[in-house]
Amino acid sequence: MKITVEFGGGLETVFANQRVLDVEIAAEKATVKDLVEVLKEKHLTGNPDFFYDKGLRAGILVLVNDSDWSLSGEEETPLEHKDKVSFISTLHGG
Repeated sequence: MKITVEFGGGLETVFANQRVLDVEIAAEKATVKDLVEVLKEKHLTGNPDFFYDKGLRAGILVLVNDSDWSLSGEEETPLEHKDKVSFISTLHGG
C-alpha cells in the first residue's frame, strides 16, 4: 500500500529535508504505528530523538487525511492505500 507522508514544523530536517514522501508499506492492513516504524527504519536520516522515543515523540501533531488522529484511534488508526498522513512538530526552539 502506498501512503503519502508530509512533514512540517521542522520535522522534514530529520527526513533528508523532504517535506513529502511516498511510502510503501508491505501489508494489506496497516496502522499509523506501522507507518511510524517504516519511517523510523527506512527514511529517518537525522537525529531520531526528534521523531521517535519508544513511540512517536510527544509534541507531534498527526493528521490522517487532514483529520486529527485522536479522533480515529491514534497509533491504531487504520490506513488505506493512497491515504495522506501529516506529521507536524509543535515544539520549537527559541
